[in-house]
Amino acid sequence: MMKVPLKIGVWLVGAALAVLCGACAGQPAVPGPGPLSFDLVRGKDWQLAELKAGADLVFSREGGEFDAAYTLKFQNGMASGRGAPNTYRAPFEEGPGQGLSIKGGAATLMAPLRKPEGFTESQYFGYLERVYRWDLKDGSLELSTRGEDGAGAVLVYRPAQP
Repeated sequence: MMKVPLKIGVWLVGAALAVLCGACAGQPAVPGPGPLSFDLVRGKDWQLAELKAGADLVFSREGGEFDAAYTLKFQNGMASGRGAPNTYRAPFEEGPGQGLSIKGGAATLMAPLRKPEGFTESQYFGYLERVYRWDLKDGSLELSTRGEDGAGAVLVYRPAQP
């Protein structure tokens, strides 16, 4: 077995690393799935498409008559939009990762001529106040929230049509 002095051994290891790193220097880095930026959500008009609570579909816009109901926009530290029929504003805070909380806010006090069946405005506001996380999936904004009973639910928004 051949003995290599320590200084020469360290030099050889360093030279080998330099060659390996030099070979990789011209290669582009492979992008990973980095964290989403809330800037992809902020300033855009969103319209509630559906509310899923567990395996149940609580609300679906499909075939509904209430096109102006249940909208959302995040801008200047405020979440705002339209319930059914009232407009609302509430402060929101971004948390670590994709954390999000919407605080209790204020709403106008108009009486509706008609209400969406099975999903009231007060229920909508309650789900908003219990939001704890956001995500974007296939162009839809998903807000993870909880029902009054603490069970998980998801508010699914799509970009609002002008």
